[in-house]
Amino acid sequence: MSMHWERSVKYGVLGPLRACSDAGAEVTIRSRLERTVLATLLVRTGQVVTAGQLVETLWGYRPPSSYASNLQTYVSRLRDRIGARIDHVNGGYRLTVGDDDLDLTLFRRDVTRARAAADPAAAATYFRQALDRWRGPMLAGLSVPLLAPDIAHCELERLDAAEDAAAAHLAAALPATDLLPDLRTLVAEHPLRERPHGLLMVALCRAGRRADALQVYQHAR
Repeated sequence: MSMHWERSVKYGVLGPLRACSDAGAEVTIRSRLERTVLATLLVRTGQVVTAGQLVETLWGYRPPSSYASNLQTYVSRLRDRIGARIDHVNGGYRLTVGDDDLDLTLFRRDVTRARAAADPAAAATYFRQALDRWRGPMLAGLSVPLLAPDIAHCELERLDAAEDAAAAHLAAALPATDLLPDLRTLVAEHPLRERPHGLLMVALCRAGRRADALQVYQHAR
């Protein structure tokens, strides 16, 4: 019997793949191949992913002779297990989830609200809410070659949001010392990116640490 949880399952791709009920009970999907199908359809939610793309992602260039029926089985199991709406469209599959049911969608919504906010303090709050949705590297522990460009783009969105969050925090005249650990991490992880260095220098000056700010400048130069 199929379980129709379409409206009650929440999905996460901003970190390890997860699917859980509103009550927080995780839906276990042990099959790596089924998890790969779900991850691919979630990241490209609302888009048609061709059967060929899914086959190549699952098995590379040497799929088993039964690849077509295997793929149909994985999709059918996902429909039953999590009640996902997965439509077969033009030789491919399309997953549809609610606007509030996928962490990537919520992250982008928060970022949009932050950038539209007239008040820097409100913008900082929305940015923090957006960044808190990340639980680690996107789809950590799951290799999905097809999604490499999507993941790179999302990680860049995360970096842009982190920088904008720091700028909003400073514009709102919130305590600069609160920013220092995160900004130092950004500088360490992206040493060739100028903006984190500039934000760190401003935060250090606001915290009364001008000598440290000068050190950051000299290192960046």
